[in-house]
Amino acid sequence: MTTALAPAFDGRSAVFAGADVCGEAGLTLPGNAARPAFEDDIWDFTHVIGLPTQLSPSVRRFDFTLITESRWRLVAKELVLAMLAPRHQSVAPLPRAFRNPLHVTSCRARLDELVRFFNWLGERATISLGQMGVSPKAG
Repeated sequence: MTTALAPAFDGRSAVFAGADVCGEAGLTLPGNAARPAFEDDIWDFTHVIGLPTQLSPSVRRFDFTLITESRWRLVAKELVLAMLAPRHQSVAPLPRAFRNPLHVTSCRARLDELVRFFNWLGERATISLGQMGVSPKAG
Protein backbone atom coordinates (compact mmCIF):
# COMPACT_ATOMS: atom_id res chain seq x y z
CA MET A 1 0.00 0.00 0.00
CA THR A 2 1.33 3.44 -0.86
CA THR A 3 0.60 6.63 1.02
CA ALA A 4 -0.22 9.78 -0.92
CA LEU A 5 2.06 12.71 -0.27
CA ALA A 6 0.61 15.68 1.56
CA PRO A 7 -0.09 18.66 -0.70
CA ALA A 8 2.33 21.58 -0.54
CA PHE A 9 1.56 23.73 2.50
CA ASP A 10 1.29 27.44 1.77
CA GLY A 11 0.09 28.45 5.24
CA ARG A 12 -3.33 29.71 4.11
CA SER A 13 -6.76 28.26 4.61
CA ALA A 14 -8.57 27.29 1.44
CA VAL A 15 -11.89 27.76 3.25
CA PHE A 16 -11.60 30.55 5.81
CA ALA A 17 -8.87 32.85 4.42
CA GLY A 18 -9.61 36.43 5.44
CA ALA A 19 -12.66 35.47 7.52
CA ASP A 20 -13.98 37.64 10.35
CA VAL A 21 -14.18 35.00 13.11
CA CYS A 22 -16.96 36.69 15.09
CA GLY A 23 -18.91 37.49 11.94
CA GLU A 24 -18.79 33.88 10.75
CA ALA A 25 -19.72 32.60 14.23
CA GLY A 26 -22.56 35.09 14.71
CA LEU A 27 -20.89 36.61 17.78
CA THR A 28 -21.73 40.26 18.44
CA LEU A 29 -19.10 42.81 19.35
CA PRO A 30 -19.42 46.49 20.23
CA GLY A 31 -18.75 48.75 17.25
CA ASN A 32 -15.30 49.84 18.42
CA ALA A 33 -14.00 46.40 19.47
CA ALA A 34 -11.21 44.66 17.58
CA ARG A 35 -12.49 41.76 15.51
CA PRO A 36 -10.38 38.60 15.41
CA ALA A 37 -9.45 37.59 11.88
CA PHE A 38 -8.92 33.96 10.91
CA GLU A 39 -5.22 34.56 10.27
CA ASP A 40 -4.65 35.98 13.78
CA ASP A 41 -2.81 33.56 16.05
CA ILE A 42 -4.79 34.79 19.04
CA TRP A 43 -8.57 35.15 18.82
CA ASP A 44 -9.77 37.49 21.54
CA PHE A 45 -13.43 37.14 22.47
CA THR A 46 -13.10 39.39 25.54
CA HIS A 47 -15.64 41.93 24.32
CA VAL A 48 -18.20 39.56 22.79
CA ILE A 49 -21.65 40.63 23.90
CA GLY A 50 -23.71 38.04 25.77
CA LEU A 51 -20.97 35.78 27.13
CA PRO A 52 -21.42 34.82 30.79
CA THR A 53 -19.82 37.35 33.13
CA GLN A 54 -18.14 34.56 35.09
CA LEU A 55 -16.22 33.49 31.97
CA SER A 56 -12.64 34.53 32.76
CA PRO A 57 -10.64 36.59 30.26
CA SER A 58 -8.15 33.72 29.85
CA VAL A 59 -10.94 31.44 28.59
CA ARG A 60 -12.08 34.17 26.18
CA ARG A 61 -8.70 34.19 24.41
CA PHE A 62 -7.86 31.38 22.01
CA ASP A 63 -4.07 31.18 21.72
CA PHE A 64 -3.14 29.10 18.70
CA THR A 65 0.57 29.91 19.12
CA LEU A 66 0.67 27.11 21.70
CA ILE A 67 0.62 24.74 18.71
CA THR A 68 4.23 24.70 17.58
CA GLU A 69 3.80 23.53 13.97
CA SER A 70 2.16 26.11 11.70
CA ARG A 71 0.54 23.34 9.64
CA TRP A 72 -1.31 21.99 12.69
CA ARG A 73 -2.09 25.52 13.90
CA LEU A 74 -4.00 26.10 10.67
CA VAL A 75 -5.91 22.82 11.04
CA ALA A 76 -6.85 23.77 14.61
CA LYS A 77 -8.11 27.19 13.49
CA GLU A 78 -10.21 25.61 10.74
CA LEU A 79 -11.67 23.05 13.10
CA VAL A 80 -12.48 25.56 15.84
CA LEU A 81 -14.11 27.98 13.40
CA ALA A 82 -16.10 25.10 11.91
CA MET A 83 -17.37 24.29 15.41
CA LEU A 84 -18.29 27.93 16.02
CA ALA A 85 -19.90 28.32 12.57
CA PRO A 86 -21.25 24.91 11.45
CA ARG A 87 -23.65 26.55 8.99
CA HIS A 88 -20.80 28.07 6.98
CA GLN A 89 -21.21 27.15 3.31
CA SER A 90 -18.08 25.00 3.35
CA VAL A 91 -18.89 23.22 6.62
CA ALA A 92 -22.64 22.54 6.39
CA PRO A 93 -22.44 19.98 3.52
CA LEU A 94 -19.91 17.80 5.32
CA PRO A 95 -21.55 14.50 6.27
CA ARG A 96 -20.28 14.40 9.87
CA ALA A 97 -20.22 18.13 10.58
CA PHE A 98 -21.69 19.56 13.74
CA ARG A 99 -25.12 21.01 13.05
CA ASN A 100 -25.35 23.33 16.06
CA PRO A 101 -22.71 25.91 16.92
CA LEU A 102 -20.65 25.13 19.97
CA HIS A 103 -20.32 27.73 22.73
CA VAL A 104 -17.08 29.67 23.10
CA THR A 105 -16.38 27.73 26.32
CA SER A 106 -16.75 24.37 24.57
CA CYS A 107 -14.54 25.46 21.70
CA ARG A 108 -11.89 26.66 24.13
CA ALA A 109 -11.90 23.24 25.83
CA ARG A 110 -11.56 21.56 22.41
CA LEU A 111 -8.67 23.90 21.57
CA ASP A 112 -6.87 22.86 24.76
CA GLU A 113 -7.12 19.23 23.60
CA LEU A 114 -6.04 20.15 20.07
CA VAL A 115 -2.93 21.87 21.43
CA ARG A 116 -1.88 18.66 23.18
CA PHE A 117 -2.74 16.45 20.20
CA PHE A 118 -1.12 18.56 17.49
CA ASN A 119 2.05 19.11 19.52
CA TRP A 120 2.19 15.35 20.02
CA LEU A 121 1.93 14.91 16.24
CA GLY A 122 4.64 17.52 15.74
CA GLU A 123 6.98 15.69 18.12
CA ARG A 124 6.58 12.62 15.91
CA ALA A 125 7.22 14.54 12.68
CA THR A 126 3.72 13.70 11.43
CA ILE A 127 2.88 15.89 8.43
CA SER A 128 -0.52 14.47 7.52
CA LEU A 129 -3.48 13.09 9.44
CA GLY A 130 -3.48 10.32 6.84
CA GLN A 131 -0.33 8.99 8.50
CA MET A 132 -2.29 8.22 11.66
CA GLY A 133 -3.67 4.98 10.25
CA VAL A 134 -0.42 3.86 8.63
CA SER A 135 1.88 1.62 10.61
CA PRO A 136 5.39 0.74 9.51
CA LYS A 137 5.83 -2.78 8.16
CA ALA A 138 7.33 -5.22 10.58
CA GLY A 139 10.77 -6.16 9.36
